[in-house]
Amino acid sequence: HNVYKLDKSQISLIMVSFFAGWTIVNPFLSAISDNLQKRCMPIVLTILLDAVLFSLVIFTPSLTGHIFSYNTMLVIFFFIGVATGTHPLVFALAKENFPIRIAGTVIACTNTLIMLGGLLFQPLVGILLDLHHGSTFQSYIIQQYTSSDYTFALSIIPISLMLCLILMYFVKETGQRLSDHKDENE
Repeated sequence: HNVYKLDKSQISLIMVSFFAGWTIVNPFLSAISDNLQKRCMPIVLTILLDAVLFSLVIFTPSLTGHIFSYNTMLVIFFFIGVATGTHPLVFALAKENFPIRIAGTVIACTNTLIMLGGLLFQPLVGILLDLHHGSTFQSYIIQQYTSSDYTFALSIIPISLMLCLILMYFVKETGQRLSDHKDENE
């Protein structure tokens, strides 16, 4: 709000554009993944896109002094939503990398790890805000955080996405099994 000078209704519409990108494109990304017989490649490409777009939103104002217009933010967040549309492929990739007899357990563990991300990252951003602001452990005082504090705290997003890119190097592609499964059903 302080950096981009947007009101609550504009911020709400930006979030709507995010979910619109996610919802509209998700089935197409899954179909493309099936047709390409690849899971890792679409996930890697969209992680990279998310890292670039989040970096633009987070770092551009502090590095260049430029802020994106409201309409540009709508487009950026739409494409962030598009990029997170490969989220269901993570479940498919996990299931396809393990025997079918433990598919339920694999999906449950994958979902648990995804939910742990939200559980851990929300307080982590708060801790990073307090650390940069110098107000750690002062929980009962209303803080006035600066845009620099938010840039520091939110930098965890592109950093985490880059870590995900590195970790994807170690994930086994399931493309051949997709092809084998398709042949069995024909």
